[in-house]
Amino acid sequence: MLHSPTTTKRNALRRSLAGDPIHIAAAIVLDVLVVAVAYAAALLLRFDGSVPRENAVFAARVFPFIAAGYVLANMLLGVYRTVWAYGSIGDILALFRPVLLVTLLIFTINFFVQDRDLPRSVVLMAGALVFPGMAMVKMRARLLTRLPWGATASRRLLIVGAGRTGQLLARELQSDPELNYQPVGFIDDDPRKLHTRIHGLLVLGTVGHLEQVIRKRDAEVVAIAIAHASGSTIREIVGVCQRLSVPVRMVPGFDHWVHGGHDTLRDITLDDLLGRDPVQIDFAACSQSVKDRVVLVTGAAGSIGSELCRQLLSFEPRELHLLDNNESGLFDLSLELTPIAGQTLLRLWVANVVDDQRIDSIFARIRPEQKHRI
Repeated sequence: MLHSPTTTKRNALRRSLAGDPIHIAAAIVLDVLVVAVAYAAALLLRFDGSVPRENAVFAARVFPFIAAGYVLANMLLGVYRTVWAYGSIGDILALFRPVLLVTLLIFTINFFVQDRDLPRSVVLMAGALVFPGMAMVKMRARLLTRLPWGATASRRLLIVGAGRTGQLLARELQSDPELNYQPVGFIDDDPRKLHTRIHGLLVLGTVGHLEQVIRKRDAEVVAIAIAHASGSTIREIVGVCQRLSVPVRMVPGFDHWVHGGHDTLRDITLDDLLGRDPVQIDFAACSQSVKDRVVLVTGAAGSIGSELCRQLLSFEPRELHLLDNNESGLFDLSLELTPIAGQTLLRLWVANVVDDQRIDSIFARIRPEQKHRI
């Protein structure tokens, strides 16, 4: 079926605006404010703090078109569909594209305007200020939690293992201060990762440096996030922590969450110390237990919960119910999952798991056959 150019453009704009209308409106207002501050600062810098009247009047006259250009570019390139609470370097680089395109477009148009009262240097300086300004505004939630006065976590936690499990734990703790842990860095035996940064956290040394790092970083808890760690490695870590009277916790593997586990951190067990052979995941059994079932995931909007939902969809449940108290996060997750859901029915539930009456009502309505609590 062929669509007219007008219909195609309308559909593209509708997709670019997919998301919570209130949050999108707030994001647009903040972007306009960033552009206004950037151009005001650029004018002041260009004219050493004393902007001629004709330049100020011209800038005010063309500002609505400039701001509209940045907002429209952000819409069309999907900036307003990004969940910035879980933003990454890739998302920030994606933001650079619309800023660069609009800045170059304004620069080009201004170049051919006769009797222009907006110096080209102002356009370039403003563009250079718009990008970091928009990036900081959109990443403000994560930036504030990393500032000394913005962090609310009371227990300093050192993560042993900078692989996938350790990185998932770090992101979960950074995005949810209510978990009451402040990650202070990683320990990893991979020499390629030594002294590198992962999610803003430094890889401080190997397991052999554990005691020194605990003392230097004043770690209050140590979390072992090594997939299939050997018994000897775990015993070595536990021994160091016991000597320093520092509690040690185990981070369950990802397969634990897929099979319904809900603990982010757990105590060390005898099996961990014995170093039993790794359990191989039986994907056929997973598929049999999930396929055509009604599955409920609580805490679905978090980084771990959202990844669990993606994995569960691959096993084709009949219904996948996503429950969280973060309405915006749930909506954004549904936008991501809908294209890959296939025949699975996705339903969103905004609720707090401590609200027994609300939870009982939801359970009575959907009658889940599997429950995964994150």
